[in-house]
Amino acid sequence: MRKLLLIGAGTIILIGSGLWVLQATPAPQGKGPPPSDPAIPAPSVNPNLVTVNTPATLTATVSITDPTLNPSSVELLRVNVDGSTSVVASMRDDGRGGDQKPGDKNFTATLTIDEHVAGQIQLEVLAAFKGFLEPRLSSTIAVDVWNSTTTLFGTVPYPATWILEPLSNTPSDGIYLTDGLEDESGHGISVALINKPLSSILVDPTHVLITQASQTINGRQWIFVSAEEPVSGLRFYHAFTQIAAGVVVIGGNDSPTNKSIVDTIVSLMFR
Repeated sequence: MRKLLLIGAGTIILIGSGLWVLQATPAPQGKGPPPSDPAIPAPSVNPNLVTVNTPATLTATVSITDPTLNPSSVELLRVNVDGSTSVVASMRDDGRGGDQKPGDKNFTATLTIDEHVAGQIQLEVLAAFKGFLEPRLSSTIAVDVWNSTTTLFGTVPYPATWILEPLSNTPSDGIYLTDGLEDESGHGISVALINKPLSSILVDPTHVLITQASQTINGRQWIFVSAEEPVSGLRFYHAFTQIAAGVVVIGGNDSPTNKSIVDTIVSLMFR
């Protein structure tokens, strides 16, 4: 014969051929679903490119619309080399300190930097929310720090991973920059600042001209040329512009898709 024995609220023990313990579901506490986990988007930073040994003021902005946000807790962090973080600025939504409009949920901070090593700066946002013990962290945003060199053409910035070489032993001849990926087949991108007239650079008797087009980028006139090397059949894509007494040549690519990379580098170098 089986017997039922009630020993506590919500718990029943059945005695007989076996033993079972049944636990009733606890009554819900409060009303409605639990609060959703708040998220912070990555901030936007302007400018997102600076050069070494040149002071620059960065403006970081992030939009946080979650109603549980503690608005006085929003901070801009810099990720250190060892992975730790440091608070570099408080982010505001009160119309001051670089903030454009108070109360619009767009938080802003300004930060002055003077970097002496090329590479990247990693920034992120930290903020606290009501009902959550731990603050939340955004994903990171990178600010590129480029090297720079002073030439006859002025100060020229270039990516941290690029290589700078003189065109010859005579400094006045110009300089040559490369991303290090170039080979005899023309892979990669190069930048040459050459102290010669534009007309003497455009025409290469060893190449067959395929296309030639003109484009204005940030007020500067550029000529984009594609040509073919008759023996190998390789296509090359170059960009030329006249600056001061010299010429900037950007190219050395065997792929048309690299033209967009060329355009990006041009706009960054001469923005």
